[in-house]
Amino acid sequence: MQARSRTAAQAELLRWDAPFLPLPRERVGAASATAGESLTRLGKAPLGVRAAVALQVLAAAEFVLARGWYLERRLLRGARVERDETGAAVRLPDLPRWRLDDRVFRTPAGQRLLGVDALAARLVLPLLAGVLPERRAELGGALARALPGEATASLAEVIRECGRPNACLQHRHGAGRALWARRLHLPGEGTVWIEEDDLLPRLTAAATMARSAGARQGRVAAGRLDEGEVAQELARAAAAGEPLLVLTTLPVAGSLPLAIDADEGAVWAFPL
Repeated sequence: MQARSRTAAQAELLRWDAPFLPLPRERVGAASATAGESLTRLGKAPLGVRAAVALQVLAAAEFVLARGWYLERRLLRGARVERDETGAAVRLPDLPRWRLDDRVFRTPAGQRLLGVDALAARLVLPLLAGVLPERRAELGGALARALPGEATASLAEVIRECGRPNACLQHRHGAGRALWARRLHLPGEGTVWIEEDDLLPRLTAAATMARSAGARQGRVAAGRLDEGEVAQELARAAAAGEPLLVLTTLPVAGSLPLAIDADEGAVWAFPL
């Protein structure tokens, strides 16, 4: 995949409000999850916390594959975990780099790498066993007995039995938050009100990356912009004759509230 095509595809991925995707760095076009602790440092955490982390790792893997990206080993091994009294949250360290339809995967050997069950056995199972060493045998047995295409569900069933009932669903941002994601709509131009401040950096990066890749035209202005500031940005764009997308966390006059994409498939749910 060419660099510009990859950047455009990554920009589309960033439009997903998924809790395990990395947060954009200050430098546009990059993302990182440096905060928190590594998966290997959870040995003394309660069983329920580790079960929640394991389920989030499994959900992140399923999501990345479902979006058409190859699940590199470094993405899972480099995941970070942030914890507080409400629960844990897993975040991948970076955006994926390879699409499943890239040329490297079109060979017979490449096709064998892409099976969901094969990836679960090769990449996901060792990490889950590391987080839940007391369930290593059960996880391995569940994967070995799983019917084709049911590896993820079989692993999830073992995780659900760990700790208190529904302990695996706990998350810093609400119970079950790791089990769903939504693709948000960004128009080519206009003013969008983003009520949830936490979404602004991700969507700003998505919009800016799309323009740097040539998938969109014009400029992006983003921040806590009031009506006067939005008017100034619009005037500048009109004078320059360029399209402008304004993303603001204030409900200014003429803005449209952020919405989920109307396209089919804009909501993803983990098959638990």
